[in-house]
Amino acid sequence: MKVKSFDLSEHVPGSDGGVDNPTLPVIVTKDNNQCVESPVREIGRRRRSSWRDDNGFWTNNGKEEEERVSRKKPSLPAGGFEDILDRLGCFGPFQILTVMTYLLMEIASAFIVFIPIFVATSPDSIGQNCTEETSPPEESLKLNATKGFHDEGKEAFNFISSIKHMFNLSFDSLSVADEWDLKCEKAWISDAFTSCLMVGMIVGNLVTSQLADWYGRRQTYLLILWIMFFGTLMSALSPTAYFYAVARFIAGMGFCGCINVSTMAVMEFMTPKWRSLSNCLGPMGEGVMLLSLIAYFIRPWRLLYLATLVPYILIIPIYFFLPESPRWLIRNKKLKEAHDVLGYMAKINGRDPISLELLEALQKLEEKETESLKTKKLSYMEFVRNRRLFVTSLYLFAIWFSWNVAYYGISYNIRNVPGNLYFNVVLIGLANAIGQRMSMPISESVGRRKTVLFGMGLSAVFLVALAICFLTIIVESYLILIVCFVGLLGMSCTRAATRLLSGESFPTAVRTMGLGVGGLGANVAGVVTPQVAFLGSRWPALPFFIFSVVSVLGSLVVFMMKETKDTPLSDNVKTVNKNKAKADANA
Repeated sequence: MKVKSFDLSEHVPGSDGGVDNPTLPVIVTKDNNQCVESPVREIGRRRRSSWRDDNGFWTNNGKEEEERVSRKKPSLPAGGFEDILDRLGCFGPFQILTVMTYLLMEIASAFIVFIPIFVATSPDSIGQNCTEETSPPEESLKLNATKGFHDEGKEAFNFISSIKHMFNLSFDSLSVADEWDLKCEKAWISDAFTSCLMVGMIVGNLVTSQLADWYGRRQTYLLILWIMFFGTLMSALSPTAYFYAVARFIAGMGFCGCINVSTMAVMEFMTPKWRSLSNCLGPMGEGVMLLSLIAYFIRPWRLLYLATLVPYILIIPIYFFLPESPRWLIRNKKLKEAHDVLGYMAKINGRDPISLELLEALQKLEEKETESLKTKKLSYMEFVRNRRLFVTSLYLFAIWFSWNVAYYGISYNIRNVPGNLYFNVVLIGLANAIGQRMSMPISESVGRRKTVLFGMGLSAVFLVALAICFLTIIVESYLILIVCFVGLLGMSCTRAATRLLSGESFPTAVRTMGLGVGGLGANVAGVVTPQVAFLGSRWPALPFFIFSVVSVLGSLVVFMMKETKDTPLSDNVKTVNKNKAKADANA
């Protein structure tokens, strides 16, 4: 290699090779046995089209620079999709609208799951003596309504007869127990309807979660809202008890799908700093309080069901704005749609849009990391094949089961608590609202796991104290209400933190299914909880002992989970395994 001088005057027109155009060294190299001269720059980072002007300053004509920029490959941000969201606005007007459209219908879901408190048994008939003879106000209406449990029970299975009775319904009965004479030895059937609701939640958990991961959050969520609507409408117009049980099953499917899909969809629009909002802003508690207010003025159970159909009017505006998750779109190679959603986000938030080439580069990077999962639709079998997913879902199953036993148990056992039922349910809603909001600052300061532990521990302490009081002293009604309020406060805080922990523990490809698998624990708890609450009418202390013991056991399981605070969301299954391997290697 030789170094010789190179005169810029040969390359710059009108130059005389003076002081303003000094000579530069060049490197002579051999390429295919031919000598090639490469000028060495005075400054290594100077553009190829730059030279000194007459005043001695570096300049260029700009043409080659524009071509170079146009040929430049888009650079991926260090944090991947999280940094893209940061560029477009972490929590701006677009995220606020997304939270409203996805979470507002939690009001309707609260109606579905808490309405059994009012319609299972009328408040006026609670504590009624079974030895007293009861006579219905209209014998003919009772004859039509009780066909499912009397001599004409076989006719309940006749579809044509069911349609006929649908046009001859009684809207005067205060509860399903009054409508179908489910009292005394048949009182357990009213709680069995709630168990049908919970069985529907199990099916909805599995089916809607997989639909959301296969066909998108938006389409699945809209389908779920229609399922909830028809389940509620069928409940109001049920001609027989059997028909009513099926209607509650359908409504339960919609409820679980609504909670799971809405939470995961909102989470995927958030950066780690704001992600806890996806579980803290839902108006579940406000929906419970509103239901109690409606039930106070509308006593007949069929009319109450029809009144709870009003929120479904919001389906129309939700349809026109509801965005699809860009994470899901990128994972499923729908880059044009993802670019449109992110462009709309940038427009609403007042930020500069990102290029389509950047999304293409992000997708290629993900495909390179997960070569075997490029076009594959994952199923629940992935939770069996993948050890990390299996263990995580098993832990979450136990956690969801434990807090739901206490949560639903206290909520449904509120019927056995002395005092005004409508005021008691308002306290349930208030505890839900406060506990859900309380989880955000706690989880952001101490993490998700400790927040779950705090909520379960708080509930367990008060529930054990109340159970001991039942066995030793005469407990005043106000003391029972205080303990139930604090217990629900802790469980509502636990619910929000558990949903957040569940969503952050699974990758985008199976995130909703992962939440569904963990949520199965909640559904199993919901099936047995009404019967546990029924025991409270005979042994008041027993349900509270059961709730507290299960809460303590669930709080121990949470320590086996990995903390997810401030961690970016994974987008594929293989990344989860790699992260686990790195963590084990570092340990």
